[in-house]
Amino acid sequence: MAIMRLAANLNLSNIIFGRCEVYRHEKFFNSIFEDSNINLPIFYGCKFDNCIFKSSDLNNSKFFEFNEFENCRFLHCDMRNIGVGNNGLYFKKTEFNACDMRGMNLESTSFFECTFEKCKIISVTFHANKIQKSSFNGTLIDVKFEGDGKEKLELDFKKSKFQGVEFHNIDLSQSVPPKIKNHYYVSNLKYRCSNALVKLNSDKTIDENIKKILSRRIKKLSGNEDYIFNYKFIEDIEGSDFAKNFFDILEISLIN
Repeated sequence: MAIMRLAANLNLSNIIFGRCEVYRHEKFFNSIFEDSNINLPIFYGCKFDNCIFKSSDLNNSKFFEFNEFENCRFLHCDMRNIGVGNNGLYFKKTEFNACDMRGMNLESTSFFECTFEKCKIISVTFHANKIQKSSFNGTLIDVKFEGDGKEKLELDFKKSKFQGVEFHNIDLSQSVPPKIKNHYYVSNLKYRCSNALVKLNSDKTIDENIKKILSRRIKKLSGNEDYIFNYKFIEDIEGSDFAKNFFDILEISLIN
């Protein structure tokens, strides 16, 4: 197992890169890193072009001052806990396949025309102005997409499954919703929420405890113009009575 310094035009396997190696404004291209440990170097404003990372460990690696990855591939890589400074990471036309991205800090990370295939994407927050024209294939768990109410999110979720996915202040009209059973794209949500709260106040048939939870959920959604729901997930978490009442009062058809 070797210890060495990064360079361009490399084809390396089973490599450990030196602790506290610092790379400033360097360019790396046409390189392959396989079964390597790249979690120790610090990168400032570097560019990676047409590089492939296979089964490599980037956990705890650090990126500052806008590092760019273009036409790259990450295959079966550990990308948890990557340290990212202000505008530290930008991925363009990059593929992530079967990577572990749990808890990854995306506050200063941008994605454009990227693909996420069967990755572990759990407990992360994507910002609408930092991810566009990208696609997901796999299960998203406890993932948030946040905006300021003006951004149009242009993402392809066609092959995705949602579990605890939330959208806040984002326009989803340009996104492709999941085609998997039990997922529903809902438009005119603000209007539906307004009507639902009025009906909920006068409805005597719904259990009072369920009614309180429904009211809280609907108020939380009332800032969104549209949304994507997974009926089965809501049913599993909240119970069948809540799920049925929730969809009924929002007038969401369960025909899929």
